[in-house]
Amino acid sequence: MTQVLKRIVRAEISGVLIEDLKVFLKRSGDSIDLIGPDVLGKPIRTLEEVCRSISLDSLLSLGHLTLWDENGDQITGTDMSRATNLSTLIDSGAGIKTGSSSIAADENSLSITFGTAFSDDDYTVVVNLRNYVDDPPSIYTWSIQAKTSTGFTVLFSGPTDSANYIVEWVAV
Repeated sequence: MTQVLKRIVRAEISGVLIEDLKVFLKRSGDSIDLIGPDVLGKPIRTLEEVCRSISLDSLLSLGHLTLWDENGDQITGTDMSRATNLSTLIDSGAGIKTGSSSIAADENSLSITFGTAFSDDDYTVVVNLRNYVDDPPSIYTWSIQAKTSTGFTVLFSGPTDSANYIVEWVAV
């Protein structure tokens, strides 16, 4: 079976609202491709938005919705569990990589290596630096340096003053 990522859902009861995706299926049997294109051919929702949907997960587990693949086969059991989480999206080659890494005290930079490389270095990185321990934490600026298909380096404005900092990142 090909990798299916929470795409096509069918209402098993009338009046199903997938609130966080702003989808309403009026009648039992109505279905929708959740990442289908609009009239201009652009996706209405991203795979990430669909995979993060808490409403969709709840409705699937209650049996109010069923999940289907592009061939018209219902997805059930273990295949449904794999198709309904963000890890599946990240591992599917959809071009999204995420992670977080602790930073030792007195560090000026942090190198991140992806588990699976991008095809090139033409991707965007979003970084968040957090510290919930120190009160107040020092504030650092950072920049992305040495970006390659296999990873990137975050350069900080100065050496970190504690080991309580964590870099959270998304590469798309």
